[in-house]
Amino acid sequence: MDIKEKLKRLPNSPGVYFFKDEKSRILYVGKAANLKKRLKSYFYKKEKLESKIRIMLGKFSDIDFKECASETEALILESELIKKLRPKYNSLGADDKSFPWIKITKEKFPVVSITRPKAKEEAILIGPFTSAKLLRQALEASRRIFPFRSCRVLPKKACLNFSLGLCPAPCINKIMSQTYQSNVKRLQEIFQAKYKKITKGLLRKMHKLSQEQKFEQAAMLRDQISALENLWQDRPSLGATNVLWQLKSALGLKRLPLRIEGFDISNIFGNQNVGSLVSFYKTLPDKSQYRRYRIKAVSGANDYASILEILRRRFTKVKEGNYEVPDLIVVDGGRPQVSAVKKALSELALDIPLLGIAKKKEHIFLPDNPAPLILPGSSK
Repeated sequence: MDIKEKLKRLPNSPGVYFFKDEKSRILYVGKAANLKKRLKSYFYKKEKLESKIRIMLGKFSDIDFKECASETEALILESELIKKLRPKYNSLGADDKSFPWIKITKEKFPVVSITRPKAKEEAILIGPFTSAKLLRQALEASRRIFPFRSCRVLPKKACLNFSLGLCPAPCINKIMSQTYQSNVKRLQEIFQAKYKKITKGLLRKMHKLSQEQKFEQAAMLRDQISALENLWQDRPSLGATNVLWQLKSALGLKRLPLRIEGFDISNIFGNQNVGSLVSFYKTLPDKSQYRRYRIKAVSGANDYASILEILRRRFTKVKEGNYEVPDLIVVDGGRPQVSAVKKALSELALDIPLLGIAKKKEHIFLPDNPAPLILPGSSK
């Protein structure tokens, strides 16, 4: 395995990574806000690493990873995998109690807190987690979706947390025990990486309430679902995520088109050609990746030759590992422009989904389809 080549191809996104031995056994699990930067750091200034990690680097044979929607999701997934797999070089296995846990007390209205357990406690413990700071941030965000009490003794009147929407005030009977317990159960499932299960359950309940015309209660669940989506997907909203799934289905793509790059050619005074690249990540503009190209080898207004030139220049650098490989290429134009892009990608032995959009009717042209794809006017 060429580690340098593998490091070049890593995404600049949050996730969990794995060091494996020659028999594909997992030696170490870690989380990262940026997978590429984090994994590259293991191979520079090794003398600053813990001794056990240096030993592990002498034994690993391969690197694998799983992308996550956010650093919060990576934190929770890392914790679950460490508990499940118990990798040899994760120190959590040796001394779990030195790491932060979530503690849920066993009472009518449970208290939720972060703890470092010192002895056997009569409570539900979820963890361990490797970052107290990230865990605190995740719990605070989750508390806005499923509020809970944090006071050790129930007061006689509601505190500031009730006014801030962080506690449902069981102290003044603002919530029934059954409802409170249900919310704490969902909170527990969030930190056991079962958020998809929670969302599906909430959706079913929301639809049922809507059919029963209990619209106010249904709206509360809708807001919880939306908040959960935002917790796990830092950037795209629920609607934007749905659009990407629809696009994947309409185009028959193998993977969700999170990174989309668009190319266009402009003619200034009919003879000076300029190419432009725009980049979107999870439906939002990623302006740090925008580029402008001065066409060097083409004279006159020749969009076909111009786009062929900038695609060759751009994707030569992509193949060298200087930029991420996009999930989808969009080119301004019809069949000729799509053919030019396909030719450039074929020369570089790259297989990337692409399409062209004709300006007047917004018909979509795909490389291997003679007829354009026409989406309905209602399509998002």
